[in-house]
Amino acid sequence: MNKIKSTKGITLISLVVTIIILLILAGVSIATLTGENGILTKASTAKIETEIASIKEEIQTEILGEQAGNNGNISDDTLRGILEKYGVLSKEEEKLIDKTLTTTKGNHEIKVADIFNGTTVKDAPLKPYDLAETMGGANSPDISGFNVENTYYVTWGTTAPYQPNEESKINNAPPSGWSNYNGKEWANIKTTGGGNDCYWVWIPRYAYKVPTKPTTDKPTAETIEVICTIKYK
Repeated sequence: MNKIKSTKGITLISLVVTIIILLILAGVSIATLTGENGILTKASTAKIETEIASIKEEIQTEILGEQAGNNGNISDDTLRGILEKYGVLSKEEEKLIDKTLTTTKGNHEIKVADIFNGTTVKDAPLKPYDLAETMGGANSPDISGFNVENTYYVTWGTTAPYQPNEESKINNAPPSGWSNYNGKEWANIKTTGGGNDCYWVWIPRYAYKVPTKPTTDKPTAETIEVICTIKYK
């Protein structure tokens, strides 16, 4: 008579329990890697924080360099120029210090106040050269293209009705004060023909400074500073 040999094995219940335990371990491992406080999440956060800190340090180094060469001061325009080298500033806020910089590198959003928390100074007006220091004034008027037969040097009266008070042919020496830019006497000539007189004037380039925007919506009248000059220091 043949005997049936007994064999050892695992029951279905044991197999199910084992699978459940493995699933639990896998879930814990995944959570440890990718969860809110997981290793991968922390590594990604640390990378972003490092990039932001590096960008802020670069910007702050440039700001300190500007302040060092300007008695510790920096203007709004200069600060804005430095910031815009690294990204785009938000447009909603009026004050620069309240804006947010979206960086070109990494597309990070950084508050300007987290980069610079000092105060800026007003832009200093550009210092013009004294016209007498350069070529005796602005560039000399070029009259080479005019017909000497119908062209005249002209100077004007300094009181109303401001009529021409001296004229001379273009091939003669110009009248006194015809082109005295230091005295704000612009170079004038008159051409004639066909019953019409045409007046021409050479005015040196000029600089102007518009006053800062008032802090309230109430309009205020302020003087715009205009300086006739040719270049700046």
